[in-house]
Amino acid sequence: MLKAMDTPSEKRIATGDLLGNLSWSETRLAFDLLNQLDDPATRREQLGNLMFYAAWSSSTLLTEQTAKLTDREKVESADQVLRGLVKTDPETAKKYFLSLPEAQRTPQSLQQMMREYAAKDSKAALDFALSLGNPQEQNAAVTGLFSNWGSEDPEAAANGLKKLPPGEGRLGALNSIATAWAKNDPLGAREWAESLSGNERVRALAAVLPSMAKDDPAAASQQLSSLLASPPDGMAKNLATSAGSLAATWAADDPTSAAGWAASLPTGQGRDEGIGSVAKAWTQYDAVAAAQWIGTLPVGTSRDAAVKPLVAQVRQTDPPTAFSWASSITDPADRVNQLKETLKSWRGTDLKSARAALEAADLTDDDRIKLRKEVE
Repeated sequence: MLKAMDTPSEKRIATGDLLGNLSWSETRLAFDLLNQLDDPATRREQLGNLMFYAAWSSSTLLTEQTAKLTDREKVESADQVLRGLVKTDPETAKKYFLSLPEAQRTPQSLQQMMREYAAKDSKAALDFALSLGNPQEQNAAVTGLFSNWGSEDPEAAANGLKKLPPGEGRLGALNSIATAWAKNDPLGAREWAESLSGNERVRALAAVLPSMAKDDPAAASQQLSSLLASPPDGMAKNLATSAGSLAATWAADDPTSAAGWAASLPTGQGRDEGIGSVAKAWTQYDAVAAAQWIGTLPVGTSRDAAVKPLVAQVRQTDPPTAFSWASSITDPADRVNQLKETLKSWRGTDLKSARAALEAADLTDDDRIKLRKEVE
């Protein structure tokens, strides 16, 4: 039947359907058919799925088929093999991973395996992660483990965190726990965050407070403001991101209050992120009110952060207004980029007016020449 089909695409689709139907019930037969294919693209597309079912259902079949794979195929199918093994036999999955040459042991494969392992036995998974001598592999294992463990059982994951050595893996695990815990129990997550010390406490609070703002934005914003007023070394970026997330959450329900809070923050990245997030949320459903507020902001980076989402929101429906706002941006690169995107929208409806606005704009000769390309 496959040979009678006219086009390669028809054969590829039919082959995929056939192998997909056979893979879980007749895995050996599916491999026999796969090994007869003369189309490398179709073989690559189907191999991973079959290797998953072999790993999941038969160690003998897995061993047989692994011996037939090229080095490239071993790398490309490692994710699926490990995922299949860890569902039924985590010990074998660990041995399989460690048996691979280091060049074939990718962080992605390890992370996927650890996510599955965490669902079966998180404590054993932690022991395995800590046993890895390669720091990069240990970080990847910890990332995969805690991305699942933090969601399923954050309190147990928080206890597991205590066993991790300082480093990138511990910080990533802390973020995973805080973010997942805060989604379902923000007050419990904050209590845990407060039990930490130093930068770990601040990092955890930065992840927790935006979720807390859904129920108590006043308390969450007050605590974040205190942290932003005197950020510990290395925490400014985390706190700025938190300010943006908190402002977006608050602005969805009460943009006026969120705007007042964001504008009260100390000058810096946190204020920029907060004001930009308020503007983005507000302009989506009331661009006029948002524009009136943005017009009250002093010239500078925070105002620029608010103008950009306003321009993006209105340039499709009111390009002259968008062009005017974009022209007010103080950062030269951001200004040119926003003008460029606005001209792209404007030229489709009124090319003549777009050209006239560009020629009248207060721009350098170089910027004007660059932007003329958008209205040729």
